[in-house]
Amino acid sequence: MRLRYEVSIPDPATHLVHVRLTCDPVPPGEWRWQLPTWTPGSYLIREYARHVDDVSATDGAGHALAVTKADKLTWCAHVPAEGPVVLAYTVYAHELTVRTSHLDSQQGLLNGASVFMYAVGHQHEAGTVQLALPGGWQAHTGLPRASAPTPPSAPTFQFADYDELVDCPFVLGTPQVERFDVDGVPHELVVAGGSRLDLPQVAGDLARLVPQAARVFGGLPYDRYLFLLLQTDQGGGGLEHRNSAVMMLPRFLPAGERRRRLLQLFAHEYFHAWNIKRLHPSVLGPFDYTQEAYTENLWLAEGGTDYYAALLPARAGLTGAPELLAHLARQLHQDRWRPGRLHQSLAEASRDAWIKFYRADAHSPNATVSYYARGALVSWLLDLTLRAATGGRATLDHLLRALWQQYPDGYPDEAPQALAAHLGGPALTSFFRDHVYRPGDLALEILATIGLQYEEPAPGPDAPPFTGLTTGVQEGRLMVTRVEASSPAERAGLAPGDELVGWDQFRVDPAHFADQVAAWQPGDRVAIHLARRGVLAQTTLELLAPRPDTGRLTPDPAAADAAQRRFQEWCGQPWPFPPPAAS
Repeated sequence: MRLRYEVSIPDPATHLVHVRLTCDPVPPGEWRWQLPTWTPGSYLIREYARHVDDVSATDGAGHALAVTKADKLTWCAHVPAEGPVVLAYTVYAHELTVRTSHLDSQQGLLNGASVFMYAVGHQHEAGTVQLALPGGWQAHTGLPRASAPTPPSAPTFQFADYDELVDCPFVLGTPQVERFDVDGVPHELVVAGGSRLDLPQVAGDLARLVPQAARVFGGLPYDRYLFLLLQTDQGGGGLEHRNSAVMMLPRFLPAGERRRRLLQLFAHEYFHAWNIKRLHPSVLGPFDYTQEAYTENLWLAEGGTDYYAALLPARAGLTGAPELLAHLARQLHQDRWRPGRLHQSLAEASRDAWIKFYRADAHSPNATVSYYARGALVSWLLDLTLRAATGGRATLDHLLRALWQQYPDGYPDEAPQALAAHLGGPALTSFFRDHVYRPGDLALEILATIGLQYEEPAPGPDAPPFTGLTTGVQEGRLMVTRVEASSPAERAGLAPGDELVGWDQFRVDPAHFADQVAAWQPGDRVAIHLARRGVLAQTTLELLAPRPDTGRLTPDPAAADAAQRRFQEWCGQPWPFPPPAAS
C-alpha cells in the first residue's frame, strides 16, 4: 500500500491545515486511523487529536464512507471494496512551541505527530507528502525531495515509514538560510521570525561545534542536517530529530547571553542526533504513539546531552574553561539546595517524567529532581569516575560509543551500568548505585582528579536572612508561589497561594519585599499577616542565617601534574586557566 499526504494551507490567517491522506489500495473491511498522543523527545501525553476537526472519508469513486470515532485518537470506517481510500481532515495549528504546530500569515511550523494520521498497522509503509503553500513560501524539512520535479509552490517529499515522517518537522514561510559543509556533508541554518543574528558568524560557530560531537561517536551519521531556529518575543526550547532540530529563542537578548544560550541550545539539540535518536533506550523507537514509553535512563539521554551541551563548545574553543566551570558550578549550587535531591533518584525522575517533569507545581522542588540538571551533573561525575578508574583510557565518550555499537536498535535499562562496570570496574557499580538509583547528595571528591575544588562563598554582610519563601507579584499583590521543605516558612504554616499582607507591624510592599526582609536579622521572629482564600490570618516566622547565593569551581593550588593533564584531556582547555573575573 502506498501513502500520499496532501497538505494545503489556503488561508494561513485561519491557522487551519487541511490534510488529505490517500491509502492505495485498501482491502475491504474495517479500517482505523490514529493521531499520536505524544511526540518523541517530549515525554507528556499531549492529546493532539483535540485540534482535529471535519474528518471524512471517500472511496476511489468519490463515494462518502461513514466515519465513526472509536476513542480519543482513533477514527474508523468500513471499506466495502478494494481500492483507494481518502481520509480528509483539518488541524487547528495555533500553538507555537517546539513540540506543537503553528500557522499564521507570516510563517508556519508543522510537527508531524500533531498533523499526520496513520493507518493502524501500516506505520511501516512508505509514501509522499505534497504541500500546497501560500504564494512565495518555502518549505524546509529533513525529508528528502521526491524524485519527480514539482513546482516551488507544491514541493513533494518522500518518507520511508511513519517514524521518519514524524521525525522531520516542516518550517514554512520565507526564513533566512545559511549553508555550510562539514566533512563534505551539507548543513543548513534556517532562521525564521525576524532575525537580527549574524548568520554567517553563527554558521561558523556551528561548523566548529559539529566536528566535536561527531568525534565522540566516530563520524557524521546523516547525509544532510538542518538547524531550524524560530525567533520569538518570549519563550524558548528545542526538540531533536534524526537529521534536524527545531529550536526557539527570544530574538532580543544581550549579546553575550544570546551567544551563550545559542551555543548551548544548538549543542544540546545537535548532540541528540546521536544520543536519543540513534543511541536510545529500547522503548524509544520504534514508537508506540498511543501511550507512554517508560525508561529509567532519561537522565543519560537528556541530562547526558545537557552535559555535552556545555562541554562541546569548550572543546571547540568557542567558550573558555571559566565559562564552562561557572555553568557547572551554578548547577552544583542549585542541586545542593534542592530538597528533592533527598527524595527522588535519577532513575525515578526518568520514569516519572510523564507525570511529574512537565507538570511541575509548587511542591516539585521539594520532592523531585530534574533529570536534565542533575542528570548533567551525574554524567559529568560519571565521566570523571571512568577517567580516574582507568587512568584516562575510558571516558563517557567511550561509554556512549560502545553503547551505540552494542545496541544499535536500542539498549535495555540496565545496559549503561553494566557497560560502565565492564569499562571501569567495581567502582562504577557503586557509582550507579549511589548517584543513579538512590537519592542523596552528590559525592564531589572526584573533582580533585582534574584539579578542581567546589566551594560556596559565605554570604556578604547585606545578604537577607533565609525564609524559605518564593514570592511573585500578581495584580499588585505579593503572593507565595513556593515554600521550601523544612524551612522557616513551612514551619510557620505558610503555603503557596497565600497573599502576604503584613511583615511585622508594616504593610508589605510587593515591589520592595526583599528590602523589607533584609532589614531583619537571623534569629528574629517576625509576625506575618496573610490572607488565605480571602480569610485573614497571622503566624510567626523565625529567620535563619542567609544561604550562599552561588557556588564556584576553582583550581586546586595543590593539583598534581597528572590532574592538570587530565583537566586538559577532559575539556580541551589548558591548565592553568584564568579565574572567572579575569576571563
